[in-house]
Amino acid sequence: MTSVVLGIDTSGSHCSVALAADARLAHRLAEVGSAHAEFVLSMVDAVLTEMGMSLADCDAVAYAAGPGSFTGLRVGCAVAQGLAFGGAARLVPVGTLDAIADAIPASPRSRLLVAQDARMGEVYWGTFVRGTDRWIADVPPTLSSIADLLADGRARADLGVGNAWFAFGDRLSGLVAAVRPVHGANASDVARVGQRRFDEGETVAPDEATLLYVRDHVAMTTAERAARRADPAPLAEPV
Repeated sequence: MTSVVLGIDTSGSHCSVALAADARLAHRLAEVGSAHAEFVLSMVDAVLTEMGMSLADCDAVAYAAGPGSFTGLRVGCAVAQGLAFGGAARLVPVGTLDAIADAIPASPRSRLLVAQDARMGEVYWGTFVRGTDRWIADVPPTLSSIADLLADGRARADLGVGNAWFAFGDRLSGLVAAVRPVHGANASDVARVGQRRFDEGETVAPDEATLLYVRDHVAMTTAERAARRADPAPLAEPV
């Protein structure tokens, strides 16, 4: 029997919770800005109720561990810890770039670039190569300016995915052969990755939960916000 995993993703401006059990999946998602704490627990209750389960039925709680929103990541991790303690479950940290990559179906393309808008004119990115049945991380999550990303030969790939193409558009041209712009991961992806990792023994105790921030500088100055407003990014056409 496949493990039962509750997934939580608060890495962006959305709040998302999913419950994966065998082939069944219950999912809730809402755009909440920075108000994740006001929605996440009610979403947990909703997916448990839909599946007719309780927290005690969950083998693990998987959470988006970053990179992403500083405040959102902290809320998601804290909630996951509390739920795991309460239900005697294990935790499964899932990188947001890993979750996005995992949602991309198998293809003949051999190298994948996942790039997410990190604000302040920067990008969170990482690359993956195709394994037997999944994408395998190659370059770990990295924070770069657009100029540094374009100059980094490791970022060249066959396929690019992520919301960086919505945010920066043609400024990223030349990095990849084709683009599939997606807004990001969600709790369904986190829960599915969490199932696999739980089954493979990749878990941590609740008091060992960690986050991957990548960036130390988490707030824009007034000058930085003004500069960003003065340089709006064009929208890429999907390929």
